[in-house]
Amino acid sequence: MTDPKILLASLAAAYLYVVTPGPAFLALFTLAASRGRASGAWFICGHLVGDVTWGALAVAAIVGANRIGPTLFELLGFVCGLYLLYLGARAVMTKKDAPPRTIGAKRPLATGMAFGLTNPKSYPVALAMFSALVAPYVGALKMADARQMFVAAFAGFLLAD
Repeated sequence: MTDPKILLASLAAAYLYVVTPGPAFLALFTLAASRGRASGAWFICGHLVGDVTWGALAVAAIVGANRIGPTLFELLGFVCGLYLLYLGARAVMTKKDAPPRTIGAKRPLATGMAFGLTNPKSYPVALAMFSALVAPYVGALKMADARQMFVAAFAGFLLAD
């Protein structure tokens, strides 16, 4: 059985990861204001897929990095950084006269999923949040703890959403 303190730390990390304001909050507020709360709810349900994916990778990195090795997780961070550079370059090159669009207006669930899965800051932020709260217990972690940590984190994601 995993130490309850580790599970509580995982739940808290996931909760704080979701409630920390970021681009998803802005997209959610814009979508809900322009299309209603139902569209906002679908967007957040889709975004949960991204939260769970990045949270699972953060838990895997914390629990399994000493077994798998850090190279895979460093590569993932590097790819996220490259994608962030691409998005920044695209934003700088956008024409000023382009009409504004509401993100996810037509397909909020699919847009939420895409938004959550392609946010390049998600993995580093999730890893930092989980590392900060789970770090005191890292010496006691085993691979067998990963499943229970993931369930606790999922509960944190749901509480925050």
